[in-house]
Amino acid sequence: MYYSNTNPYPYYANANTSTYNPDFMARNYHGQDAQVFEAVLGGIKREAKAIKFYRQLANAAPSNKHKKGILQALEGNKAQLTHFTNLYINLTGIQPIYQIDTIPFNSYRDGLQKAYELELEGYKEYQKSSHLTVHPQIQNVFMWTLTGEQENATRFSSLEDELTNE
Repeated sequence: MYYSNTNPYPYYANANTSTYNPDFMARNYHGQDAQVFEAVLGGIKREAKAIKFYRQLANAAPSNKHKKGILQALEGNKAQLTHFTNLYINLTGIQPIYQIDTIPFNSYRDGLQKAYELELEGYKEYQKSSHLTVHPQIQNVFMWTLTGEQENATRFSSLEDELTNE
């Protein structure tokens, strides 16, 4: 008996269906759950810590240009925090619970250096975390955040170089 394939894309069975389903990941995600959940929660904590720190650093900025650069980094981190939070909720079905650590700094220059180091640490951590799963949505969140960490590290390095050249 022959059944006609009504799907215009024979190699993609779900080509015409919506890709968003809030229960998709919780129902279909199999693998090293605990490690992935911890990595996502770690991303939430890291981004929340960076947001808190960048607010303090922006208030200490010596010029509007520096403040604007820091606030751009802060806005990127807010978007990353939102993505990690949504991913965590999709994976676990619950809101993340965490505390935000404070990063002390002695001077604006010291703060820029710590911000740069925070971004480099984040880059390494997200790179490692992206390899914990083969699930493309999870990998994409980590890879997108990797790009943001790289951009912010460059931004903070540039701001610090600017201070040195003044």
